[in-house]
Amino acid sequence: PGARHELRQTELIRYALNGQVLLIEGIGRDLVNGAPGDTTFNAVATIDWLPDRGYLMRSYTLTGQYGEFPVVVGDNSYSWTMEVPGGKVLYKMQVTPEGMFDERGWFVTAQGREVPTFGMSLRRVTKP
Repeated sequence: PGARHELRQTELIRYALNGQVLLIEGIGRDLVNGAPGDTTFNAVATIDWLPDRGYLMRSYTLTGQYGEFPVVVGDNSYSWTMEVPGGKVLYKMQVTPEGMFDERGWFVTAQGREVPTFGMSLRRVTKP
């Protein structure tokens, strides 16, 4: 467990290829006196449907990490996991009744204990 790290996060989300692929780009900037500063997080992901595998996310980070992760889709929500040493990381995203995008992350130990690691609430902003 480390100290809380607050960012100004922007998620650019759109459909591509006639709605066949969802594109997501997340950009996080440190807050300096309340204003966005240096980029400390940047990732791009696609989510699409494969008949033999279901929904699949492919993600890539600015630091060179990448992976493919099955996505479980629910009503106004989705989740995905990735295996890591000692357990797995679980992420869940849900659209709230107010229209907010609420994403949470946990490290899940091999014994099943969930340790919160990440939280993000986003509101939709349309560019002019």
